[in-house]
Amino acid sequence: MATIEQYRIDRTANGVMLHALALFDGGRIQQAFSLLENRVADFKGPERDAILGQHGRLLLLAKQPRQALSILNDRISLDASNGFLRVQRLAVLSKLGQAEDFDRELQSILQRHADNDAVMLALANFASQRGASAICETLANLAIAKGYDTATFSALHLESLIRAGRPDLAIRTYQNINRAQPTHFRSNQAMVQALLGIAHHLRPKANAAAETADRSIADKHLEAFLAELPGPEAYRSVARHLAEGGAAEPAARVLAQGVRLNPWHSQLRADWISARILAGQADARGTRRSLADEAESLLAGRRPIPTVWGDLLAWLRSEAGDIAPERRRRLEAALTPLVRPDLDKDAFLGR
Repeated sequence: MATIEQYRIDRTANGVMLHALALFDGGRIQQAFSLLENRVADFKGPERDAILGQHGRLLLLAKQPRQALSILNDRISLDASNGFLRVQRLAVLSKLGQAEDFDRELQSILQRHADNDAVMLALANFASQRGASAICETLANLAIAKGYDTATFSALHLESLIRAGRPDLAIRTYQNINRAQPTHFRSNQAMVQALLGIAHHLRPKANAAAETADRSIADKHLEAFLAELPGPEAYRSVARHLAEGGAAEPAARVLAQGVRLNPWHSQLRADWISARILAGQADARGTRRSLADEAESLLAGRRPIPTVWGDLLAWLRSEAGDIAPERRRRLEAALTPLVRPDLDKDAFLGR
């Protein structure tokens, strides 16, 4: 913070945003908002829009979606043809539970931007994250009619079915598509393998034999995904689906490879720590360090999304019985101020 003020970095729009983010991350939320509000008039065009965009994102993180909607409306009034802003507004309307406004906005986006495959893809990504399978199915059919990248839209439809708690239907939908057109998913086979692995892990099991068989099938699909050596965000996305569906052990396994191949990626490591806590994997084993060791390393590096600090603190207070009292007190003192219950976890995940 002293560096920003000393060298007047915030004379530029990027500097203002950096300063505001530093304030926000330090818990000085209202100061961050005041800075953005006071300085936005100093800039025009894309720089002004960037500051407004950051203000809106931080408002969502701070659980203030109505204020974020107001800023989005201002941005749209200055750039009415921007379909991506309309998709952002749709997301905020969903968060606010304004069903009628949401439906009107959705129909408007489909009418005005159906010929823009990038806007339609943004809409499909939004819908898949929220389990809005009907929207994703509509967009998958639109992609076929328009000649868009049908494999991507179809995969997002599968993901939306899983997110909606219908993994069985996701598997059947994949089988129907693959039976009709075996090469349909050739361009995104790795991600589809991951989705099938997730679906088999999460679908209801009739009995122990079915559970064993499904787990074996699921692991084969996940192994095919991992063999492609995907990027950090792919590991995170797949593991998040698994962990949120109650499959913490395979989530931790997926993230373990991601951490091994990307050892300096702090967010990937943070997700792995949270998954290990869910899976009951606190101890050191082989090359795997203990959670206490991992927590100390994470504290010393680049700070990830705050969620992990709450997970670690809860574990430390309830389950970490084998940690020396002095080390426990030191970790608790370091973790406590980093826990941010005032922030919206889903907003960090783009939901």
